[in-house]
Amino acid sequence: DYTHEPSFDTYRVEVHQYNEQEEDEQVKCKFYEETETFKQCVQDFVEEKYLKEFECVPPWFTENIVYDCNELNSEQQWRNMSDLIFPTLDDKFLKDCLAPCTHLEIIAREIRTIDSEKNGIKVIFDPTVRVFSSTQVMDLKSLISNVGGCLGLTVGYSILQLGE
Repeated sequence: DYTHEPSFDTYRVEVHQYNEQEEDEQVKCKFYEETETFKQCVQDFVEEKYLKEFECVPPWFTENIVYDCNELNSEQQWRNMSDLIFPTLDDKFLKDCLAPCTHLEIIAREIRTIDSEKNGIKVIFDPTVRVFSSTQVMDLKSLISNVGGCLGLTVGYSILQLGE
């Protein structure tokens, strides 16, 4: 049996925005235009997969009621569909729909709790949004050029030393 004494809790919320580079192969993200969104990409991908497999789409994956799965009657049909749903939640499954390069992280921390006659909550939002942007310092071609140049200078200097 869980009993909770009434309290007034205060939280502080910070928002961080991360701007990654689409060219960064480690991040694997995409800048979506206004006409195309990550949500639309996922929705199109899932609709295509369900239509191919079941000739319908579960209502929570489509806004088009024409594709609605009203004809699925048996429990086994719904189980088969459910087996197909869970892999769709994995980002490896959605490899064609890369995550957006700009995303937010919201961090909430409890600041204090005060005993009170009634339960209550106060949320304080940090007035600033911290923005983190990744930049490419050096591409692979520049790195190879720099290493090659240093090796060339080192080998050249070593050869000059042989004459002494």
